[in-house]
Amino acid sequence: MTKFRTKKLLALLAVGAVMTTAAAGVAMSRNFSSAAAFADSETEDVVATVPGSEESPVTAIEGENTIKKMVVRESPEMGVKELVYYMTFTPAKSGLYSFAQSDYNVVVGEIYSETDLPYGDWNENMTVYTVELTENIPYTVLVINYDWEIDLTGYEVGSEYTLPVAATITIGYKGVAAGRTWQNAIPYNVGDSIIVQGNKDVWYSFTGVADTEYYFISMQGTASVSYVFRGTTILLVEATSGYETFSSAGTLYIHVTPSEDSFVEVQVLEASKQTAGSCIVTAEAIPENGVVGGGKWYKHTVGESEESVSLSPIDNAPVIVTEYKDEEGNVMFTDTYTIVGSVKVYDGYNFLDLLFDGSTITLEAEKTYYFFAPDDVYQQWNEEGEVVKEYDVQSKLVIG
Repeated sequence: MTKFRTKKLLALLAVGAVMTTAAAGVAMSRNFSSAAAFADSETEDVVATVPGSEESPVTAIEGENTIKKMVVRESPEMGVKELVYYMTFTPAKSGLYSFAQSDYNVVVGEIYSETDLPYGDWNENMTVYTVELTENIPYTVLVINYDWEIDLTGYEVGSEYTLPVAATITIGYKGVAAGRTWQNAIPYNVGDSIIVQGNKDVWYSFTGVADTEYYFISMQGTASVSYVFRGTTILLVEATSGYETFSSAGTLYIHVTPSEDSFVEVQVLEASKQTAGSCIVTAEAIPENGVVGGGKWYKHTVGESEESVSLSPIDNAPVIVTEYKDEEGNVMFTDTYTIVGSVKVYDGYNFLDLLFDGSTITLEAEKTYYFFAPDDVYQQWNEEGEVVKEYDVQSKLVIG
């Protein structure tokens, strides 16, 4: 039996409880109890939801949570019946929490809240799931039984199933996640790109070298560089969708502040090592022939009227012809592909869109745009899976 985690869903399908009219001698589903309704009265049937169902999640505690019964639902992904158990958990403090499972089959399939959809990691033997949660936010924890040998024939959707052996989910606090404070900052190598997405700040640290000027670049968000004096962080520079220069020696801290609906990309670069086109600060004008590539940055300032930019293959671009043969070696059909790359487009220091072959973007008047053409290589393989030829990928930017 292979166990896997379900895909992250932005919204889980509701587990519907279906009630049918009870004929004489036919029992109602056990997840319903009815109060007698008499003629001329306004009394309605009272529906008792099953503990552990989506409508009636069980409150989980930090510690051991025992699951004796699970609820039958129809899997939204597989279209078959499966066993689930819903819990709610509200962390007392922010940080990493572990969810340890006693049964290999009864595992955490989803953790979510109205404002947060956190992604975590499994340990090597898939028995402990660790995820970062925020204090005082009620999270829903969906537990799924992946034992496909359980026969749910005869069980109605919404009914209970008693496990042969009770399972436990033990929730434990593991501490503050790496990078959440300057004291546990994540090590950073000058020159690397930092990409942070979500609504949680992240701290990084590196060692500044004396008499060295640095570019501090923050694209699509806010970030800052600080040092610490007597336990207090002192701001050196801050950049929001732009760059600053600084020079400082010793241990320095990068503080990245993303927004909920976007990402921040941050770089610290040694200014003296940045040749023309090597970063957004030193971006070059687009060449007259429009050919771009090689991991370089380019820029273009629009005139008084809006312009369009598109991407196409360069002149005399390599064309790859692939033959598809039958078992006797006869060519059934061929496929041709003209090598062309893709280019990221930035409105100032904010990511705008990705250009690919045949696509077009409108550029607003009197704005400066930046273009990044990755250093890509196209590899051609033979039937044995060996690389027989490589092509440097270049593209043509056409502005008009």
